[in-house]
Amino acid sequence: MVNLKSLVLILKKENEILKKTKNFDFVAKLLGSKAPNEIRSQQGKVLFEKNKIRLQLNKAYNYKYMLVSRDTTTKNQEMFGMTIYPRAERDIAKSRKLIEKRKGFSTDIYGGYTGTAAAYMAIVRINKTKSSQYKVIAVPMTKRAILNKAEKEGNYEKILKQILSPSILYNDKGKRKAGVISFDIIKGKVPYNQVVQDGNKKFLLKSAIYLCNAKQLVLSEEAMRVITGHWLDSDKQDQELLDVYDEILEKIDRYLPLFDIRDFRNKLHKGREKFLK
Repeated sequence: MVNLKSLVLILKKENEILKKTKNFDFVAKLLGSKAPNEIRSQQGKVLFEKNKIRLQLNKAYNYKYMLVSRDTTTKNQEMFGMTIYPRAERDIAKSRKLIEKRKGFSTDIYGGYTGTAAAYMAIVRINKTKSSQYKVIAVPMTKRAILNKAEKEGNYEKILKQILSPSILYNDKGKRKAGVISFDIIKGKVPYNQVVQDGNKKFLLKSAIYLCNAKQLVLSEEAMRVITGHWLDSDKQDQELLDVYDEILEKIDRYLPLFDIRDFRNKLHKGREKFLK
């Protein structure tokens, strides 16, 4: 039987520990104005030197960019997008192509899913009449079991090519795409968050169509001071904020070419006048 008084004391102690650790900032404690410059072991060896660490941190904070690391993964979950849409006559978006909720359940009557989920991706080279094109293709979750078996049997790429052929070589009406001769599997299994270097662009593959910068935007210490609202002169706030905007544009122009996608870079430059107003 649990002693109620003891339980109350335990909970009280846990709450006290939580309050102390919830907002604990290890670096701030070590680098704060009240912290000693050196921390030594009992034997007198220097374990921590505040000024030296501060210089190293400032150097890192002022790098032109920082690389971002992510775990690479494949998926083995739902077969389809989880939203079920109504049949075409009741659907606001008349252009949706539906997949049966279950075999024999016609989408004209019961509605259905919009598309299959992807287990991972593949990179292919599409050979055309006058050129070739490299493309990232989603590998459907519905085919994962077949592909796992093919991998064990040593004919993975052959089966993958059969699975991808309809979407690469033929259009929605089942007719051969004009100008497309054939395609080759360049990389048969590409996980999510795979880092790719394409010319001067370095990015992570979040899906077959969505890319994410593999570099992180890093601003100067001066810009971070302004962003966090630490004003040196309240009369110069507008100019300081504009200087930060210009620094962001300069860093994006020099180090983040992925912003060219969908005209993002141009939109940011055009947005400067709106920001100024």
